[in-house]
Amino acid sequence: TVSGWESGWQKFKRQHSIDWRWKDVRAKALTDVSRERGRDAAQALAAHASGTTTEVYIRARDRVIVQPVK
Repeated sequence: TVSGWESGWQKFKRQHSIDWRWKDVRAKALTDVSRERGRDAAQALAAHASGTTTEVYIRARDRVIVQPVK
């Protein structure tokens, strides 16, 4: 059942100190698609009727690319 799966998931998260939600994974995926292919592609992937909804999921931070320390 849905409630059984949810309670199992919550227990697993507690046992393994996981501090994220499925919504976070969706936001990461939509942010990556938006950066690589544009907001319209992210909106299509999410099947959102409105770009405003997609904007809620897209993370607004700029990427900073750094070189590894040698």
